[in-house]
Amino acid sequence: MKAQCAASLFVTSLVALVLNLSAAPRPAWPPWPEPTLALYRFDEVDWHAPMLPPAIGFENATLQESWSEYALVRDGLSVAPVAVPVIDSTGRRTLAPGTGAVRFWFSPAWSSVEQGGKEPGGYARLLELVDLSGSAPQTRWSLYLGEAGDTLYLSGVGADAKAMDFLKAGVSFIAGDWQLITLNYSPKGTELWLDDQLAAEGEGLPAPAQGQEPWLGLIIGSDFGVSAPANGQFEELTTFDYWPDAQQLAFYFNGVGRQAFLGPVGSEKEEVAKRELLTAAFPQPLMLGEDEGSWMQMDFSYSTNELWLEITGVTNGEAEFVIHSPSVEPYDLFMTTNLAADVPGLNLTNWVWEVRASAGQTNPPPAPAASEMAFYRLGTTNDMDSDGLTDAFESLVSHSDPSAANPDGDDLNDYEEYRLGRNPNAAGTVPDTNAVIRLEVFTRLE
Repeated sequence: MKAQCAASLFVTSLVALVLNLSAAPRPAWPPWPEPTLALYRFDEVDWHAPMLPPAIGFENATLQESWSEYALVRDGLSVAPVAVPVIDSTGRRTLAPGTGAVRFWFSPAWSSVEQGGKEPGGYARLLELVDLSGSAPQTRWSLYLGEAGDTLYLSGVGADAKAMDFLKAGVSFIAGDWQLITLNYSPKGTELWLDDQLAAEGEGLPAPAQGQEPWLGLIIGSDFGVSAPANGQFEELTTFDYWPDAQQLAFYFNGVGRQAFLGPVGSEKEEVAKRELLTAAFPQPLMLGEDEGSWMQMDFSYSTNELWLEITGVTNGEAEFVIHSPSVEPYDLFMTTNLAADVPGLNLTNWVWEVRASAGQTNPPPAPAASEMAFYRLGTTNDMDSDGLTDAFESLVSHSDPSAANPDGDDLNDYEEYRLGRNPNAAGTVPDTNAVIRLEVFTRLE
């Protein structure tokens, strides 16, 4: 983890607090605002957790109070594998089999040899992609630690059907410390990231054959036979169908890493001690709530040359905003209720238009917060194809092409089709499932 000296000090002096079974789980943050295939947070034991298909075998797994509700424990006591399928029970793809990425937080119960630890106890498996189409499970690739716990390997079956190491990287893990690990893979190459730093690059992983995807599963924290366990905890395992770049990984690490650093909620004295060390590990400005377990908020400051949205208050479920901008042009305000891409209705890619307001306006019309949690963003009034719908509206709401006024080639442009409740991308079609909401807000936009 960044600021390793501070992190080591934290673990050395307070590891008992992190691993304390009496500690309370720290409330989970909302999903990070990024496109993903799936996010496994292992929090389904809580009544308020999202009702999404859990990992296979999750019901038999052991959990531990953690910095984001609960962590998945994979150790020598585990009796069943826990797996992420490529295709889940609903038919939704949750793992990219050819080109994609897996990102997760891992906290070992052991330390690497160079840290004077007891070692992981064998070749500790972190991830293993298994093919179940034959009479016996076949490993396609495995991300695992060597016996000394100081080298991380990605090994598997190469294009010539022979076993090989695709990449390896030296690591220095400390018991109780949380490490962010990201594996980017494709047939052309692989990358391994530790926290927000590129640790190794390697050979490409062969893509599975067509029709093989439904038989593939990603085992978490062990192999299929639950041997060679990771002997540690896993948090926020996220899958992608693209490679997160350095900027995206740094943004995520520097935001969520603070929460991981704090661990589960301890006593008032323990929390004070942890927060004093937090500043040394993450020197960016912070504003912490006083209540135990409260969320951390970035303490941002802006110049007069920046565009930003200020929430001035919420009354009876309606939020009021002030738009700060160096220009005087108006902006559209969009809202969604979930930052995961795979949740039906309003989500990371499907927003609703709320209001148009001028920059500097001190009291824009109140925008309704449609649920207990709402997220907002601004869009300009630019209209690249001059079809009557702004570029932001077409990207976030109507999902039509902002560069083409009439992509389906019929007699109506996007504005006219959307006004009639038709799909702007297909001639003569009826409204999609969100047409009622979209037509209502479109009337308000006019």
